[in-house]
Amino acid sequence: MSSKPLVLRFENISGISFASQFLGSDDFDINCLRSICRDLGIPLFKKKSDLVRHIENSFTNTNQHEIAENIIIPRLIKRDRRWIAFKIGKIDINKLPQKKDAAQIVFEQGESNTWYGPILMQDENAYYYINFEFINHWEFDKKTNQPELRQIRWLRFARVTGNVVSLHWQGFYAADDEGNAENEKQFPYWKYIPNLFSELENLFGVRLIDPNLSEFVLDNLWSKYRSVNGSEWTDLRIRAESGGVSLNARSAGANNPQDLDIQGIKHLARTLSLSVSTGIKLGLSPDEIVNLQEIILRTLIREFGAKSYEFSLVKDGERLFKSHIYFGMRPNFPTADSFPHIRCYTGWKSDRDQFTFILDHLLLNNENKLIQTTLV
Repeated sequence: MSSKPLVLRFENISGISFASQFLGSDDFDINCLRSICRDLGIPLFKKKSDLVRHIENSFTNTNQHEIAENIIIPRLIKRDRRWIAFKIGKIDINKLPQKKDAAQIVFEQGESNTWYGPILMQDENAYYYINFEFINHWEFDKKTNQPELRQIRWLRFARVTGNVVSLHWQGFYAADDEGNAENEKQFPYWKYIPNLFSELENLFGVRLIDPNLSEFVLDNLWSKYRSVNGSEWTDLRIRAESGGVSLNARSAGANNPQDLDIQGIKHLARTLSLSVSTGIKLGLSPDEIVNLQEIILRTLIREFGAKSYEFSLVKDGERLFKSHIYFGMRPNFPTADSFPHIRCYTGWKSDRDQFTFILDHLLLNNENKLIQTTLV
């Protein structure tokens, strides 16, 4: 069974028992739980179950709300999440609406499609709201060996600053078919995230604008870091379509039969450049072949109608970025290509650091032309 957010298996459970299940779910990874234990002065343990048990033992009737508000919720917010989408706007953070108490979601299942917050994260100078939805999920009951309908509480986190609103979430797999409970599928988050931005626009009374991630990555970052001394820009995957022709190429280790296992996109570009040079007898020097290879590579990525692009970037030995960027080239289409967003490789570098890298460069490039939003 794949890891997933909190699965509600028991009705009418609340209080410390609910908190224990919540802490034991994939909403909290082991690093997050260790941070909570460190804040509580609890010895660190190797097993997740031991960490959860000692956090549970720290609760009393008088301190549990304080612990949830001041320790658990902030640590939950800081937990790495792979998926990010954001929009640009002008928001008055001094007039953010007060919604429900976020500490409640630690001890009870709460209300779906309701906003909790705001929660000030002083180290980021940002405010957060939390929202969730209950997703139907079928799984086999271990006692009856029959499929039982459960619900997954899928958390979404809205980060708000004066000029950017972002949504952060975890992806997961779920079974939506009672007759095939063992066949878990990727949850279609793209059906939900765009609507949350509409809710946030109404909540803040502003209009939010999608960033042009294609231009930002393939023009701005490309020009600044590509083929620059000290920079290591590695192409990992492209998904593109132009003139009815589709290209789906992945670097070494491809395991999707629809991907081209070509030992790297650069290898594909080099193969094409050598083929062209040999086929029409250009007699190019090694340096000229490298230049031709770069031209072909640029065409594949920038000009071939790229729907998404995955790359990593290292500068002077420091890891800066490794993510898959969805450009949102097919709006209103029922796939992940319907809106711009990012899948971060958090094992390579934290999502918070990668998002900061994006914002630092994006806002720098738009410093004199930040979009001024209007009241809805």
